[in-house]
Parts: sequence; C-alpha cells; structure tokens
Amino acid sequence: MPFQQSHLEGIVGIYKDSLCPEGMNIKPDSVNHACLLIDSYLENIFDWDELSHNPDKNEYFESILKDCFSAIDGFWQFDELLARNRLLIEQQKVDRYISLDLSNVNTPGIQEKYLKSQLTADVPLMEVDIKRFISHTNMQETIKVSEFNSQLIGLLLHHERLKNRANNSPYSIAMILNLNMEEGNPKWLSVVININPISNKITYEINTALKLNPEQESSIE
Repeated sequence: MPFQQSHLEGIVGIYKDSLCPEGMNIKPDSVNHACLLIDSYLENIFDWDELSHNPDKNEYFESILKDCFSAIDGFWQFDELLARNRLLIEQQKVDRYISLDLSNVNTPGIQEKYLKSQLTADVPLMEVDIKRFISHTNMQETIKVSEFNSQLIGLLLHHERLKNRANNSPYSIAMILNLNMEEGNPKWLSVVININPISNKITYEINTALKLNPEQESSIE
C-alpha cells in the first residue's frame, strides 16, 4: 500500500523524537513531504501501515527519514535536495527489481509480459528490465539508471565525486537515462561521463540513435 495521509499521525508520533535534535521542532507537513518522496523513490519497499502503528522503529526507514531533514529557520524541516540525494543512492540498490511481479499492471518487465503471453516484437525495455540486467551482471556500482533530469544527474555526479574525493586518478561514470518520461514508452540514452580531478576537466560520450534536442544537450553539458 502506498503512503497515505492517514499514516502521517502515527509516523510523526513514533519517529518524531529520533528526527529532531533537542530543542528543535518539526512540522508535520515536512514529514508528509518526506514520506511522499520516500514512497515515490522506494515504491513497495515499506509497509506504511506497519510503520505508522508499530512502536518498534524500523531502523532502515528511520535512517532514510533522518536524511530528509535539516535545520531551516529554527525548524527541523524537509530538505528536498538532501532527501533526493539520499534516496537516489538507495534507489540505485537494485536487488528489489530481481523478483517477478505478476501483479504489476502498470509497468511490468519483459519477464512478466512473457509469462502473461503479452510479449510482442515492439515491446520497449522498461526500467525494471535494465535494472535486472545490471543486477544479474553485478554492475550496480558501475552503471547508474535515472530519468533524464539535470538535477538527478547532478546528484549522481555529486555522489560519485564524494566516493572518489580521496583519489586523484581520472574516473568514469556510466549512466543509462530515460529521455521520455511518458508512462510505458521509455527511450534510453547511454552516457559515459569522464572526470579528471587533476586537470579539472569533464567530458562525456553519448551512444544513442536518438537525436537530442537543444534543451537535452544543454542538460548534459
């Protein structure tokens, strides 16, 4: 079940003390924004009924929720940039995409379509298919999957920069990006971004048969 407004009061009551530093207050609306974002990134990971009723805290959820907040104007408030940075990292952990989900009628993968006799020659690769391949080939730390969004790409680059800050050697980041967010019709772009910390130079290579429009080229640059 997705996060609903009815879950908010229970979650605030159970997790408020661990979220707020002493002397700080938290706004329920901030928790609401955080939970909605967590649910959108980590769909079907958490049982929101359980989280909002069980006084025994879920440590994994608690650690993610904490990373969605920072001190703003005297309140402990939802920090969207901070939250997206943490959730993007969690979303890249793709083990959850391995299992089949025959109940997924919105965006099932090729395996589900095959088992339901719905597979045709023009079926596009969905995000779940790409993440399954990445997981099966143990390339979770090598290839990142995201929608084509300059903010999300920037967060991925920032995360990789933090991972490599103790290393002055050049490194590369491989990304598979969805150019088309229209549901059920993704268009995939393969990008390799090369970073040289010594010369402070960044270059990129694009491999796609699709033609990027000026706005998309600007986002990459």
